[in-house]
Amino acid sequence: MNKKNILYIAVMCMLFVFSACGGKEEPEDGWLARLNKLATETIIESSEENGIMVEKGELEIVIDKLYPGSFTKEGANEIFVNCWFKGLPHVGGLDSRAGILLNADTLEVITYKEFRDDEVMLSCPRTAKGQNRILCLSGSGAQGTRGQCISLWSVHDGMWERLPTGIGNCVGVDKKNSVPFAINETEYEINIHNGWCYMSESMESGTRLAVTCEYGLSDLFEPGAPPAELTAILVWNPHSECFELDNHTIQPKLQQAQPDKR
Repeated sequence: MNKKNILYIAVMCMLFVFSACGGKEEPEDGWLARLNKLATETIIESSEENGIMVEKGELEIVIDKLYPGSFTKEGANEIFVNCWFKGLPHVGGLDSRAGILLNADTLEVITYKEFRDDEVMLSCPRTAKGQNRILCLSGSGAQGTRGQCISLWSVHDGMWERLPTGIGNCVGVDKKNSVPFAINETEYEINIHNGWCYMSESMESGTRLAVTCEYGLSDLFEPGAPPAELTAILVWNPHSECFELDNHTIQPKLQQAQPDKR
């Protein structure tokens, strides 16, 4: 077991023990307390919109998940910290997150980025070369429709670079379907209209995505119109470093009817 895995297991064990102690506070000089303090200070210094509210105590910073890995280069020992802004109003993005990349040995902050929306999911898929990418699924719903934005990022010299996801190349859309479901990819960003992408992670299969067409409220009154329809099942390919159709899963009929774009 390598150093990164040992560090990750140790941190997760501390989080588990802390949550299971029935509200017992961790010592002020504990590792988790220092990490919380570092996250809060970083957000106060780095966030133009939320930093002041965090400093005033109007927003609480909750560390949701830790991702150990190599983000800036192969072999780097780093941690990506996924922090939730607890207390933001709807206009500010109810589920907005702060992403903080740290040097795992020194806890020095490498870079910072915010992901804002009402529903935000983050993942760190790994490439065949051993580097981690950062995947963001962010979306919201209004007036009976749902929409989502999907973006994939790498970090180089503290700068964030947007990468192609591959999703637009392999998700087919039924042109005969009257529901205004659309997937558009512009400048490596995927936008889904009247649809949603759900994410699952496991040690065995890595990051997988299920893309659905979700009908608007007006379509619910159409005879026989289901509220949602599974469109495609995708899996992260560490060699091509993008998402592809999962060939080990039977694809939905809607996807099977589409020509292979790859």
